[in-house]
Amino acid sequence: MPIPECIVVFDVNVWLDVATLITQPFSWDEFDAIAGSVNSLPVPPPDVRYDCLRAIAMSRTGFYDSGSQRLEVWTSAHIDRLVISKAIEVVRDKTGRRWTQATAEGLVEDFLYEVLEDTGGGTVGDITIPMGNPPLDHEDGCVYRTAVDAGDDHMSRKVIVTKDGPFRQNAPSIGTYVDVVSPAQYVSKLRKARRPSLPRPPSRPSKP
Repeated sequence: MPIPECIVVFDVNVWLDVATLITQPFSWDEFDAIAGSVNSLPVPPPDVRYDCLRAIAMSRTGFYDSGSQRLEVWTSAHIDRLVISKAIEVVRDKTGRRWTQATAEGLVEDFLYEVLEDTGGGTVGDITIPMGNPPLDHEDGCVYRTAVDAGDDHMSRKVIVTKDGPFRQNAPSIGTYVDVVSPAQYVSKLRKARRPSLPRPPSRPSKP
């Protein structure tokens, strides 16, 4: 029986942290160069933004482990809109420039949606009713609903990756099957799942 895929939803703050590490417009060459340069840093790294970038970079393989469990990245119109609006309003790129309307839209079209395509994920579209609100606020409830609605298999494992501490603390009280973890926790889980298992030593014959 095939292993159900893992559905991953990156919170808005994860996408936006990556936007502060790069110059605009978005370029995969620059993203890949940074990902390669920080790959060997410890978890968590000195700059927590690197785990946001590593979390996305590691997901692009489309596998949670070394090749048996599929991984799909999903989004919603709610997440897309907030990435664009907050990139314009509050986020600056690596050079200190504000993101423009055109380059912020490029973050979604050329970055976020390329990750979805790489992994075979998709979008749930508009979110009309948030989930877990309260204790989650409206924005977090919409992200949570995104994960619950994402995917085609009800047996799929669902994971939300977020920097938001209160989101992670309050999510377990909702009582569903969605794991809400930090970028560092997610990177650590992927590394562990992809680590080759050591062969067991041969058993010694029992003494007579």
